[in-house]
Amino acid sequence: MELIYLRKSQADNPSESVESVLERHEYQLQEFAAQELGYRIPEEQIYREVISGETIDARVEVKKVLKLIEAPDVTAVIVIEPQRLGRGDLEDCGRLVNAFRYTNTRIMTPTKTYDLQDKYDRKFFEMELQRGSDYLEYYKEIQARGRNLSVKRGCYIGSVAPYGYRRVCIKDDTGRKCWTLEENPDEAPAVKMAFDLFANRGYGFIKVARTLDESGYAPRKASHWSSAALKDMLENPIYIGKVRWNRRKTEKSIVNGNLTISRPKRKEDSYQIYDGLHKGIVDEETFQAALDRRGKNIRIKDKAKVRNPFAGILFCECGRSMIYQPYDRKEKPKPRLLCANRVYCGNSSCTYEEIEAQVIAILKGAMQNFSMELSAVDSGKIEIISSNVQRLEANLANLENKELNLWEKYSEEGMPKEIFQQLIEKVTHEKEKTRDALRKAKGQPLPSKSYYEKKIITFQNALDAMQNNEISPEEKNLLLKECIERIVYSKEKAVRLHASDTPEKLPVGGGWTKPEMHLEVHLKL
Repeated sequence: MELIYLRKSQADNPSESVESVLERHEYQLQEFAAQELGYRIPEEQIYREVISGETIDARVEVKKVLKLIEAPDVTAVIVIEPQRLGRGDLEDCGRLVNAFRYTNTRIMTPTKTYDLQDKYDRKFFEMELQRGSDYLEYYKEIQARGRNLSVKRGCYIGSVAPYGYRRVCIKDDTGRKCWTLEENPDEAPAVKMAFDLFANRGYGFIKVARTLDESGYAPRKASHWSSAALKDMLENPIYIGKVRWNRRKTEKSIVNGNLTISRPKRKEDSYQIYDGLHKGIVDEETFQAALDRRGKNIRIKDKAKVRNPFAGILFCECGRSMIYQPYDRKEKPKPRLLCANRVYCGNSSCTYEEIEAQVIAILKGAMQNFSMELSAVDSGKIEIISSNVQRLEANLANLENKELNLWEKYSEEGMPKEIFQQLIEKVTHEKEKTRDALRKAKGQPLPSKSYYEKKIITFQNALDAMQNNEISPEEKNLLLKECIERIVYSKEKAVRLHASDTPEKLPVGGGWTKPEMHLEVHLKL
């Protein structure tokens, strides 16, 4: 069986569309296959993608091809030229060479077929890949120079226009075409309102976000405005007719022996700002007032100091992290934990003591389980099924009952279809995750005696720290992270009840419901 791999390259004619390039190459390769093999390659054996050839890990389709050639029935991959497979560094070149060499898979092109079992073919193939890598580096330098010149001319070279603008193509003073921005009449008023509320009226980010939502202005991809989106907007000079460049320059580094790519924000004095060809939405005075207010409201954080022992492991049911709020009072301090998305989240806050008590109880329960299983190991009573398997089986049974109840409510009680679909999808997803975990648990060998002994020490250290007020929150946090993978928090908001509805249960004037807090703790077992 043969495969065809097609990739649109940056070196192709930019005036040609993606579809036309891939269609032209596919036609050539199908004609080549018909001539060399006597038949055309079926659609299910053709893989296409439009992406840079710099790294293999960034390309989904070529990784599929490399996985498929491990099967003995795949004998060749047909490409327009070897460089379509990759133009990466020496590591990627070696990865390609080894993949085709040791799976005994040929690379077929209209000009030459490479059999990497042959040392000469292998040498020619390596030379082609290296030539492509050298050209890619040169091409990237040319592109970078072109982008720098475009930015200096005031062009906007981003692929997506900032909120409040849309991209347009114009001719500059020299008659050359370039991309710039013009106001989007549906979004620009929201930008003006945000700057006015923050800079002139003293609103905070949360209040500005809420006002924009209530005024009917929606962000492009989210359902509500967030503080993070507003912070980026209010410090972006694009809104006073400027363009900035290299604010998020790609940086490569080696971490734990692996190449990592990041795009960190850079300080203002380390990136370039030029006059743009577009008009600003707000005036410079308002923009500067917003920056000045940001400067006055900066909170200096001690990064080395952790106040919340549950930092990085405690999350709300909605997916956002839980924030530690000290609420220092003279009489009786009561620190609380609340959702970072509390404006729109349906969960209420709770005291730190409530969560601390539950986590301590869970750690004690885990300690007891480890002790029982250690005793079972010593006495030789553990045979096949561990307590973890039993827990997963119980969870699976509960989910199946939950699914059955949902169907009954949908069919008998008339639950709305939209709500039913949301709930049934969530339960189905949880069932699949639980089934996968159960299969893995049953397939694993039973832990040894040393495993339980190490776990008991780890959990005991965390338990002792949580019960000792002299231990710092930072040290508690480190010990908890050795025991707990993630904690999911949920607690419904209290609802006002009137005495007229239930006079026998409530005092005069009514009262409030007292919803219970629930923690779903994922231990590192």
